[in-house]
Amino acid sequence: MAIETWRSATKGEDLLFLLASSFRRQDVLGPENFRPSIDYSRSVALSGFFAGAFLLNVFARSLRVGDEVVRRFGDSSETQLAREMRFELLSKLDLAESDLKDGAMGRIGDAVIAAVYASDRPISNGLRKLVKEEFPKPQCYACGKALGWRASAGLPVVSLDHVWPAAWGGDSVLENLLPACSDCNTSRNDLIGWQWVSAQALVGEHDSGSFLERLPRQYKNSIHLRAVVAYACSARVTLKDAAILIGPVLLEPQKIDERDTTDFFNLVAHDIDRYDPSWSRE
Repeated sequence: MAIETWRSATKGEDLLFLLASSFRRQDVLGPENFRPSIDYSRSVALSGFFAGAFLLNVFARSLRVGDEVVRRFGDSSETQLAREMRFELLSKLDLAESDLKDGAMGRIGDAVIAAVYASDRPISNGLRKLVKEEFPKPQCYACGKALGWRASAGLPVVSLDHVWPAAWGGDSVLENLLPACSDCNTSRNDLIGWQWVSAQALVGEHDSGSFLERLPRQYKNSIHLRAVVAYACSARVTLKDAAILIGPVLLEPQKIDERDTTDFFNLVAHDIDRYDPSWSRE
């Protein structure tokens, strides 16, 4: 069964979706587990956490194997490069072809190669001009800070952020770039999924005030990304479009249910009034 996903804009996302649909056993990576639910519930959020953490781990390891293979065999023929990629993926990911659907490993190898090459492409001046035309009065999509396209504007200068990180196969294309301040771009770093941080370890006091004030930036970014991914899956839009609709990270995340504990699955880090009110608090 093919999983439901957001609309892909990069080679890295293509690889992620291919991995998610390639395993023979779909009870772990099925759509009801991988896709964040519109309805908020801890059981759904937890199942999405474990399935997503497994998938992102396999994804990240695949790309790191791909980096090594391309570095060693990038000057070889396409056939040899593909052969070496398949061999290294099978040996280093602890996978057997019997774990995957017929022919999946070959397709995964090709997708890894495409994602590795996409990671090396810089942002051209022409592409930067297109983003400027799209956002003539830019704000940081992550924190909402007003930005300028030139240092002489008296505002922090725009730093273009790859919504799907370049280090993980995020293409330098218009559909994957948003204006960001340098602080947010740096702090977000290579975050590829909300499961990328230790969400389980974030459990605070019932009285959330001081706990939320001390909340590390990585958790705010991950909570925000969880909502972006959920919206993108629901509306079948790109992560960029979802990030614009969701709005920036709040200075201080808020509890969804004030009566419950303060933990990762009971927090929102964006303005919930910014997006479609027909869906829930996730």
